[in-house]
Amino acid sequence: MNPWISFSLTLNGKTYANGQLVELANELNKALHKNWQRHLGNFIKSWISDSDEISVQTSGSTGKPKLIRVKKSSMLASAANTCQFFQLQPNQNALLCLDTEYISGMMMVVRAMLAKLNLIVVPPSKSPLKFLADSQKIHFASMVGAQIHHSLIDETCRKFLNRMDTVIIGGSSISSYLEIELIKSEGNFWCTYGMTETLSHVALRKISPHLPPNEYTALPGVHFDLDPRGCLIIHANYLPEPVITNDLVKLIDSSHFQWLGRWDFVINSGGIKIYPEELENALSPYFHYPFFITSLSDEIKGEIPVLMVEYDQTPDEKTMNEWNKILSSVIPSKKKPQLIFTYPHFIYTSTGKIKRNQTLRQYLEKNHGKDF
Repeated sequence: MNPWISFSLTLNGKTYANGQLVELANELNKALHKNWQRHLGNFIKSWISDSDEISVQTSGSTGKPKLIRVKKSSMLASAANTCQFFQLQPNQNALLCLDTEYISGMMMVVRAMLAKLNLIVVPPSKSPLKFLADSQKIHFASMVGAQIHHSLIDETCRKFLNRMDTVIIGGSSISSYLEIELIKSEGNFWCTYGMTETLSHVALRKISPHLPPNEYTALPGVHFDLDPRGCLIIHANYLPEPVITNDLVKLIDSSHFQWLGRWDFVINSGGIKIYPEELENALSPYFHYPFFITSLSDEIKGEIPVLMVEYDQTPDEKTMNEWNKILSSVIPSKKKPQLIFTYPHFIYTSTGKIKRNQTLRQYLEKNHGKDF
């Protein structure tokens, strides 16, 4: 007997069970111009199929996206951790504003099925709160940093965001600028740490001025250690084997760590290790354009840091002087970016992460030729 067909799902106030889920999936798959609806239909079909596993696509933030197979029972265990941690109750409203082509959106559906939540579904846009009525109550939501940013700059959406009971923020680390704005607000916000391979988050960090900065705490059934590079190894009781990451961390104990940055992004400039994400966090209050720090090869130092800014015009001398002044005042001279490049359109993953290497490569090819 297929155990997965017994699940029910409440969607926008209507409960679908057994054969009704098949009908719902078929109806969603008829959407002609809305990929996100078809993705939801495909996930529901996959979930209620006979297979004990499901295919999940990685985001491709540091490499080529790929499909992996994961156990549905592991997804349920991960969902149970989150539901237990936040004490989610039947009939509470959970917002689905993420694409279910990826694990973040899939796990919201699994949590809703497991905890009997009412899943409020809106298009996964930059400003998903605009699709909700002012009177709508949201008890739990998962959003990415870009969605939070756009919600904060719209006064109506900002007020709605602050009325939501709990919001978890994933996709990538948030800037210090965004964190400061969230601290000013009245909401209950949590940063998540996890990835496709861990079936969503395995650690959480509450955004609060009274807690240690950038310190994550493991969920129940999860513990950590380090590999020889200083990168995090994740042990979760619902995963068949440990997950070795490329995330450099300061391990406080087996349940707590501070995130430093990506091992594959670290810049070695004249023997000095530079963590780009650390510098980006320091710069974020001063740059209101998307930006990142990367590197170029250098004959003397091996690598030199470079600042890339998403800017749709050639900056004038005044702007460049202002940017250089900010760099000099915020970043130690030995770590300061030696060059500033501007590019009108960064390359992003579908989950909103900047593809750093691809963006830099495209910039160099268009502006300096392939032999730069």
